[in-house]
Parts: sequence; structure tokens; C-alpha cells
Amino acid sequence: MNIKKAGKIIAKSFHVLKRSQPLLLASSTAFFTLFASAPILIILFNILSLYFRQDTLSTEAYQHMAGWFGVDTADQIRNIADNFRKQASSKWITIGGSIFLAFVATTLLHIIRQAFDQIWKIRLKKSRKIQHNIKQRLSAFALILVGGILFSISILTDAAITLLKDYLDQIIPSVNALVIRGVNELISLLIATLWFAILFRYLPNARIKSKYAIIGGFFTAILFDIGKFLLGRLLITDNLNNIFGASASIMLLLLFIFYASLIMYFGAAFVLVYMKEKGHHIQPKKNAERYEHRTLV
Repeated sequence: MNIKKAGKIIAKSFHVLKRSQPLLLASSTAFFTLFASAPILIILFNILSLYFRQDTLSTEAYQHMAGWFGVDTADQIRNIADNFRKQASSKWITIGGSIFLAFVATTLLHIIRQAFDQIWKIRLKKSRKIQHNIKQRLSAFALILVGGILFSISILTDAAITLLKDYLDQIIPSVNALVIRGVNELISLLIATLWFAILFRYLPNARIKSKYAIIGGFFTAILFDIGKFLLGRLLITDNLNNIFGASASIMLLLLFIFYASLIMYFGAAFVLVYMKEKGHHIQPKKNAERYEHRTLV
């Protein structure tokens, strides 16, 4: 694919996203993610603690977040998650709280699924809507677990690369730190590509081939990494403190999630346009149907 054709596809993707109310989609996703982040972390930590020490896993996870958003924002997320845990004062409250946490966490993916469907002009058939919603809740929970596994792999990879760097510094002092960092960034890019590809492939009420999901995931992951770098440099918490004061850490988190959501939906639009350029169309699943907007004059 030449540069001119790639630019044409990106321009068409922007047009597709623009007609789907992207600011509304991204802002609603960011707002709900703020409430769902703590439940998702609690669920993942509780399940992954079957294989890893929970205190070690949570410490590494929050250090990971501190590298993205800053220490203050990571501490805010930790405090919210800890406050959720403190509410479990009895067995029944724990059971009810677990159900509530699962509901909140899966609702976030339900919102993202609806956004994908809106961009791709797919909707559920009314006759199967209730039973399908139950099935979608279960599939959303499974995707959360997959995301947790990928996040754990990312954390373990960072730790392994740090150990490798320390080892190489001892035997080859001249090894360039940029090489190690480049390997780390490449692995992060691959994990992000896989995560976005999984979302495009399995979350919406539509069928797309895996290769198109991977291409869209790679495109989205590149934009995600660019945004992560820019936000980390331009919107550092110290700068936001002058504007938002004590709420700067939460504002930074919201801005990051808003950007990530906007990029993810742009990636969904890119998948739609790219498939059309290749002579393929996104097909609805058997319990869904395609629709078109018509303007009445």
C-alpha cells in the first residue's frame, strides 16, 4: 500500500468516525471507565492471585500505572480500589459486592460494544435481545480476564527486561539502554495490538476476519503509543496542578482514557474502511442486522 492510498483510507476513516459522534462516544466511555477501573482491577487481582502473589501483582501494576499517569494518579486508583474492598464487611456483602463489581466491569465493555456497533452500523435483532444480553455479559467478563492476562504479561515482561538490563550491564557495560527500551516498547506495542485486535474481533455484534482485526489493532496500537508518549510529556501532573489543583490526577486519568477511547473508535472506523477497500464488508452476526441512517427531507 502506497502513502497516497494509506492517506485516503485514513481520511475516509476520519469521516466515518466523525458521523458517529466520536466525542460523545469517547467522553461517555472515559466517564464510565473512571468508575469501572477499580472494580476491574479488584476482579483481576482476585483471580490472578490464584497464580501470583496478590501484593506483588498489585504493586507491579500500580508502578506500571505510575509510569503512565504519574504517582499521584496511580495512588488515586489504588485508594479507590482499597475503599471498594473495605466495604466487604460480611459474607453477603462480599457476594453482593462481587456481583456489583462484575456488573459494572461488564457494563463498560457493553458500552464499547455499542460504540463499535454504532460505527459499523450494526444492531441486535429485537426478538433475541434479552437472551443475547446475558450471553454478552459472560463474553465481556471473559474478555476482561483476557485483558488481565495480557496486562500481567506486560508487567512480567517489564520485570524480565529490567533484570536482563541489569545482567547485561554487568557483563557488557557498553550495551545501549536505548536498545533495551526499544525492545520493551516493541513488546508493549505487540501486546496492545493483540488487545485491540481481540476487541475488534470478538466484542462487536459483527464478524470480521482475524487478519483485518490484527491490522486494525496494529494501527490503533501505534496511535495509542504516540498518544501515551505525548500525554506523558505534555500533560504531566505538575503542569495540571496549576489548573485543576487537587483534582489534577483524576483529570489526567480522564484525559488519557478519553484519548485512548477516541483512538480505539478511530481504529474501528479504520477497520471498516480498510475492509471496504479490500472488497470485503463487515457482516452482522446471526443475532444482529445491518442498518443505514436515512435523512428525511
